[in-house]
Amino acid sequence: MAQAARWTEVVRFGIFELDLRAGELRKRGIKIQLHDQPLQVLALLLERPGQVVTREELKRKLWTVGTVVHFDHGLDTAINKLREALGDSADSPRFVETLPRRGYRFIGSIDNRAVEVAGPTLPIAVLPLKNLSGDPGQDCFADGMTEALITELGKIGSLHVLSHQSVIRYHQTAKSLPQIARELNVVAVLEGSVLRSENRVRITANLLQAAPERHLWAESFEFDPHDVLAVQREVAQEVARQTQVSLTPQERARLTTSQRVDPEAYEAYLLGRAYFYKARTATNSMRAKEYFEKAIAKDSGYAAAYASMAELYIWTSKRGDVDDRPQCEISGGPPPSTGVGRNGTRSGRHYRRSAQRPGDGETGGVGLDRRGARISARHRTQPQLCDGPHFVRDPHLRLATL
Repeated sequence: MAQAARWTEVVRFGIFELDLRAGELRKRGIKIQLHDQPLQVLALLLERPGQVVTREELKRKLWTVGTVVHFDHGLDTAINKLREALGDSADSPRFVETLPRRGYRFIGSIDNRAVEVAGPTLPIAVLPLKNLSGDPGQDCFADGMTEALITELGKIGSLHVLSHQSVIRYHQTAKSLPQIARELNVVAVLEGSVLRSENRVRITANLLQAAPERHLWAESFEFDPHDVLAVQREVAQEVARQTQVSLTPQERARLTTSQRVDPEAYEAYLLGRAYFYKARTATNSMRAKEYFEKAIAKDSGYAAAYASMAELYIWTSKRGDVDDRPQCEISGGPPPSTGVGRNGTRSGRHYRRSAQRPGDGETGGVGLDRRGARISARHRTQPQLCDGPHFVRDPHLRLATL
């Protein structure tokens, strides 16, 4: 998949190549030791070959406020280190030209600015949305909105979107964007915030290129909670446009389809997902279950809530975190003759319900129906001696096939 120049993974010039994603400079394929600031200077110069990159631009992009007093010395050192790595000279430059009191310019010949990205997808991370309400009770809503955006972007086949679990540790982080991108090994990062009032929701979204760091797109959306799915799809569509990834006709059709949701059902679903992704404890599992049940009670056709309930049953069956056995077992009544309880059957039933209700835009469809069928087939012959749910504790009977 060839990307535009700003998504170039590797830039080749002469016998050198700069791998922007790995943060490496190589000479004839052999890595050259070059620290972060000289590397970032080179990346910025290569982004605009033949054009002057001013000292002020370099200071603004690569030096933090606390180090401005050392900027002149720091930049001179970075340029010297860069020239040393390239075997270049200030007097007879082949790659980096100095324009006194103005800045620097890359004057070398670039062999191939757009190099095909390794693999079929563009790696991207969605950082946790910031809760701007001032109410810590809204943190779960912000976390749920983050996961919803990850889910929506994940439906685009040309994007490889990191999971919510992979990015949650960057909530309120002080790390820089380039550092986060290197740790996650991604090309682009989507960050933003969410502010929720009684009848309105505002989301800000910012799309940034990781290396060299560059702001690509920003937008603010204020909307009625009924329209939250449409806004999520609009954000996903804009990310696809800005990263210039290809969309299938089916993906284009889905992203342009408008649909409204019940705000109370959707909020309950988001809170359930937030508790599901918190530390997997009995308390959080039960809170997630309560919120999913509330979403289903508000909207009996909510496919995402059914699918999430099935996912929760699968997880608790595998981990045994929650002792939700029926009273006949807890009080010493006759135990089942097998370690498998009703959760496998319940999860299969919920997946089938979600598959029958694909219209809410969150999940559903044939894939979930197949998963539900596997769960149901695995457990349909197990004896059920009690009516309530209980959780699998026999490791040989876990749902490893999913």
